[in-house]
Amino acid sequence: MLMDDKKRALWRICVGAVIGVLAYLFLSWFTQPGALFGGSMGFAFTFCFNSNVPEAVGAALGFLLWGAFGAETALSTLPFAETGKTVVLRSAAHFFIMALTLWAWVWLNFPYEPLPSLILTFLVPFAAVYALVWLIRWVRWYFELTAIRKKLGLGKKGGHL
Repeated sequence: MLMDDKKRALWRICVGAVIGVLAYLFLSWFTQPGALFGGSMGFAFTFCFNSNVPEAVGAALGFLLWGAFGAETALSTLPFAETGKTVVLRSAAHFFIMALTLWAWVWLNFPYEPLPSLILTFLVPFAAVYALVWLIRWVRWYFELTAIRKKLGLGKKGGHL
């Protein structure tokens, strides 16, 4: 598991999954008002644009993917680890899991689009935002640690923080 505190992680995963599904429903309604429950089978969800799968399967996969993405996002709100190497490894694992979830959603919704276009439209912005958020969190953690060490009177005697 990506987290050391499994109980807190499980709670956040559940809450994140619910928020992800609610976001899916809201964005479906917002982008196509009236289409949320008006399809041929009684419902038509946005985010299943050109899919090769039947409408009901696409809707179920949409719920699953948005729930997974919500859970993964919620999981990222906990600290990954206390040591540098573990932080990097767990961050990389989290990034790749989120990227795979995003790619599954892209593949479900845009199967006929050219691959370079999809990468530039979805994966590159995702990677840039992920890296920016990770860097901001790391810098914040570094300054918090520096302040704690300063209050305790522990300078940089060890060579690094």
